[in-house]
Amino acid sequence: MQNVASALRKTPDISTELINISITAGTQTVRAANRLLQDLADLRTMLEEEETAVREAEVIAASENLLGNEKWNLPLAVNYGSTEVTPGIRLERTQTSTIPTFNYRAPSSSEQTYTLLMVDLSIPSARVDPSELAPEQLPLAAGLGANRTTRLHFWQAGLTFSDNGTLVNTTEPVAFYNGPMPPAGDIPHDYVFYLFQQEAGFAPPPEDSPFNINNVNAASMNRMSFSVQRFAEGEGVGYLVAANYIQVQNLGSGSEGSRSSNGTAGPSATSSTTSATGGVAAPSPSPFTGSAGKLGARGVLGAMVVGSVVILLG
Repeated sequence: MQNVASALRKTPDISTELINISITAGTQTVRAANRLLQDLADLRTMLEEEETAVREAEVIAASENLLGNEKWNLPLAVNYGSTEVTPGIRLERTQTSTIPTFNYRAPSSSEQTYTLLMVDLSIPSARVDPSELAPEQLPLAAGLGANRTTRLHFWQAGLTFSDNGTLVNTTEPVAFYNGPMPPAGDIPHDYVFYLFQQEAGFAPPPEDSPFNINNVNAASMNRMSFSVQRFAEGEGVGYLVAANYIQVQNLGSGSEGSRSSNGTAGPSATSSTTSATGGVAAPSPSPFTGSAGKLGARGVLGAMVVGSVVILLG
């Protein structure tokens, strides 16, 4: 009986010990769960950083810059209303519905003429039916990343400097401005602005070209698979002197908006080209040596350093 009584007297101590053990185990479980949650958060951050790095690596994939071995950074100043475009800025579709202003300071020769392009480098190739394309658009122009091609959103030739140094258009756009409208649920699309010197001998695309002024503005498919590389190799196209780019993503529902049969797809299409007061320092123009010098020694892709990234030429 004494043993039983002694055991009963010890029962509270045993119960307390069991409770303490349970509390300790619970605390350790909570700590382990918190560590797991932190590890998962760290993993998510790492994956997001890796995704960003991969995206940047794709943009920088063409390691050689333009203009031979001369290295310089010269972003084209682009403004959507009060929003200043820094290379790679993410904008909403509503912010890009109307044509932006472009700023570039006149080089030593104010008689230089320029051509400006805006090209989407992220069109899913699967959305483009090769049977609807002209021979000039085949093979598909290389876009940014695997299974991506391009689409021309804006082309203004004949840009010149006025007496006060403002960059103004003297001709109707070859391709009216189409605001970005990527497919719903797709990755952010990269829209690149290119400013080329326009040399003697430059001529708009011929009548049988899908990029002719009468064709490119009439059917959306005529804007697809626009190769900046092939454009730069054309007659009368000089050096690429400035560039910039934005990203736009469609997180909502709706169609791509660039499939319209009248070629005015996207939030807005307009024939007006706004004047742009020069605001970016320009280097001295390099001698014209042909397309190899314009784009660097690359076969399929060329590139231009803009800020800390390199803009691909598809």
